Amino acid sequence: GDAILLVPMTGDLEAIDSGLDYADPDTLSAIGTDLGKGVEAGLAAFTERTGANRVLVLFSDGGAHGSDPRKAAAEAKRRHVRLIVVGVGGDEALPVPGPDGAPLLDGKGVARLSALDAGLLKSVAAEAGGRYYPASDSGTRVALQAELIELGRGGKRTEYEVEERSGLFAMLALAFLACRVASSIFAVAGRKE
Repeated sequence: GDAILLVPMTGDLEAIDSGLDYADPDTLSAIGTDLGKGVEAGLAAFTERTGANRVLVLFSDGGAHGSDPRKAAAEAKRRHVRLIVVGVGGDEALPVPGPDGAPLLDGKGVARLSALDAGLLKSVAAEAGGRYYPASDSGTRVALQAELIELGRGGKRTEYEVEERSGLFAMLALAFLACRVASSIFAVAGRKE
C-alpha cells in the first residue's frame, strides 16, 4: 500500500509504541508492499536540521509490489542517509495472515504469499551504500545494535566537561543588586527635589 509516516522523528518510546499499535492490516490502503515508497517516506522524515548521522532501518521480506526500491536507495545515498536493511521471513512462500488469522486475500480472492527475497534486499542495501542483516541470523541483533550505537556517536567518543560557574552568577547577581539599589536611591533623591 501507500507509505505513511505514523510517528515523526522522536525519542518518545511511548509515541513509537502507539504508532506500532495503530499499524495493523486494517490500516492498509492496498495489499502488498511498495518498498520504494517506504524508503521515500522515511527519507521525507529527515529535515535539513537533522544531524549528520541519519539512519533509516528497513525491516522487510523484500516483497516489492510497486516502485523500484533501488531508486529510493540511491536517493538515500545521495542524501547521505545510511540505509540498514533487515530481512525478515523464510525462504518458503507462505500465506500472509490477515487480521482474523485467516490468509490475507488479494482482489481476486487468492491468498497473498510472502517469502524472503534476500537478493533484492541485499541489492537495495548495496545501492544505498548500507548494510543488509538477515533477521534469522543469531548475531544480527548484536551487530545491528553495535552499528546503531556507533552511528549514534558519529564514530567518535563524546565527552563532556563541566565548568563551575557559580562565582560568575554570584557576581552578576551582585551587579544587578547594586544597580537596583542605585536606581532606588536616585529615584528617592529625585522625588525630594
